[in-house]
Amino acid sequence: IFWDNFEKYDKITRGANFNGDWWSCDELRRAAPTFKGVSVFCEHENENVENARGIVLDAVYNEKGHYIETLLAIDAEAFPQLARSIKKGYVTSTSMGCTCTSSKCSICRNEIHSDDDICFHLANYKGMKFNGLNCFEESLGTSFFEDSIVVQPADENAKIMEIIKTAGKVSRVGKNWNAYIETKDNAIINERNQRFA
Repeated sequence: IFWDNFEKYDKITRGANFNGDWWSCDELRRAAPTFKGVSVFCEHENENVENARGIVLDAVYNEKGHYIETLLAIDAEAFPQLARSIKKGYVTSTSMGCTCTSSKCSICRNEIHSDDDICFHLANYKGMKFNGLNCFEESLGTSFFEDSIVVQPADENAKIMEIIKTAGKVSRVGKNWNAYIETKDNAIINERNQRFA
């Protein structure tokens, strides 16, 4: 229905991020679990796992807001400046890194599997308007491989919502905190296994 009536829905749908990338609700719902256990970096400096500042303990698709919420564990002892910047609200945004098996142009619905498949619209108008319609790349087969604390996010709504635990004292604890604690050790073990692999 969305694509059959794109001219109508394009004006009332949450648009693509500043990079011109877009995900459907179904795609985000399916991909959310791939966030679990990936590393947290700063400003996407993810080439070396030694740059990791923490780990994603959990990720859920928020059905009401139509976005993914992640629970990040940041190593405040090893990275006190980052932890302080988050606690004080100096840095408030996150940004994800992902891979996709394919994508489609919002204008011509051309399917893209490699750079050779990129259409005229995405090559020239991605993230802009083409004949009054938003030109963006719909991501398909998404798998998240990192999350980053950033100053300037591609999605202006990707914000740190709250700090659940700090300096050994629990504050504003959600009802699922015990479940997160129980899975924490498994997530850390998985991250260690990924590093050694």
